[in-house]
Amino acid sequence: MHGTLAIRARGADLVAGALLVGAFLALLVLLDRVATGSNPDQWFHFAISRMSQGGLVRLLPQAEDVGWGSGFPEKEFLFHRLTALAYAAGGERAIRILCRALSCASILLVYWLARRNTAPPIAAASTFGLMIANPYMLFRLGMVRPHVLAVFLFVAVVGSLVCRWRVLGFLTGMAFALAYHAVYVPAALAAAFAALALVQRRAEPEAAKSRLAASGAVFAGVVAGIVANPYFPSNVAMGWTHLRFAFSAAASLPGVHVGAEVLPLSASTFLRLFAIALAAVVACAAAAIVDARSGEKPWDRAIITAAALFLVGAAARSVRAVEYGLPLLAICAAQALGDARRSRRTRVIATTALLLAAPWPLVAQLRRPPDRRHEQIVRDLFDAISAIPRDTSGRKVFDCDWNYGSFLLYARPDLRFVDLLDPRFLLVNRELFDAKRQLDLDAVPNPASAMRALFHADYALCANPSLNRRLERDGVRVLFAARSGIRLYALP
Repeated sequence: MHGTLAIRARGADLVAGALLVGAFLALLVLLDRVATGSNPDQWFHFAISRMSQGGLVRLLPQAEDVGWGSGFPEKEFLFHRLTALAYAAGGERAIRILCRALSCASILLVYWLARRNTAPPIAAASTFGLMIANPYMLFRLGMVRPHVLAVFLFVAVVGSLVCRWRVLGFLTGMAFALAYHAVYVPAALAAAFAALALVQRRAEPEAAKSRLAASGAVFAGVVAGIVANPYFPSNVAMGWTHLRFAFSAAASLPGVHVGAEVLPLSASTFLRLFAIALAAVVACAAAAIVDARSGEKPWDRAIITAAALFLVGAAARSVRAVEYGLPLLAICAAQALGDARRSRRTRVIATTALLLAAPWPLVAQLRRPPDRRHEQIVRDLFDAISAIPRDTSGRKVFDCDWNYGSFLLYARPDLRFVDLLDPRFLLVNRELFDAKRQLDLDAVPNPASAMRALFHADYALCANPSLNRRLERDGVRVLFAARSGIRLYALP
């Protein structure tokens, strides 16, 4: 009888896992049909993966203005090792498949952790409603970016801490530090589990000992990963730079256009995307408090709930926090509903809300008219870059938008350019940063001369209407022009 029940449970888990992965992939296709972003950073990762075929990329002379000509501060070493292998096997398509597989693995791992204390339908509903069906999380999980590996490794760290697996905790902590710069996220979670262990060491010495050992293993792994990175210590410096960017006032300066994911959300956008998540995390916190007062000590769930509450709330300032907060929320929501004290009525209402109410922002987004403007912009960018003569190796392009640097690195690695990935990297040279900002604002009387004198540029790649008009009024030769506004100029 027990064997039959176990087989049925495994079968239910297989069905739930297949449905979750299928829903994720299908929703990605639907989201892509509504609006395809230019996703400029993926071209940077394609380029680094291709360049890595000859070994580690130590220098990026193409981006000398941000200081990478003297040393490339690789903060995503493990991700690029994996994408380099994928590129060798099947080019860009294989890298896309790898990133999809990592996101699917994250979803299945969240389901497995959610399933540990509850039935398959509740675990699946929590994973779907709070992670897959969130439009922001769905979009981010569908990207070719290193955070897809970081999310998977973070969830694996959570599993190691909850299950008290020291070896896996060390390995996943180390892998996270090798793969991504946000090492403070798993380190902080490990510290929270360690603090709890110290508090409970007298009342529950054995549980405290195993929890402390697992926490120490994760923390040791993070430190080992930081130091073992072949780019150490520049990886630490770059991680610190990214952390400062999260609070940088430079992002709000006129003429500085950063990626939307690093800007604070408006109150209306935050509530539209995460109102259900906020309600769920508050309910989880209330359930944990009620359960604790009744005599139970759901310590692991309390830590996960507190972390989810902080990270979901932090999305109001930095939306990328929910990339770690929503997986935690799916886990603690399933565990709270799986508690024996929850009534059947409560479970039915909560599960229905997770399946029907939580996906509503995504449904609203999928019902919008298709917007394919970014596809045309990407095509125009590559056409403009192809218009640069092939006998100009080592020449420099003034890329008016930092987005264009990734396209240039991918399409023409023989050329140099001003910046890429984030305009604030150019702050290493404040004069160039301010000059580029003034050019964007069309506040420079002779922009072509400034591009030549300050940036030593031979070409300009721009889609800034006012700057383009000024360049053309000054008689700068146009090599390529598209209806999207993309222009390529040969600077005199």
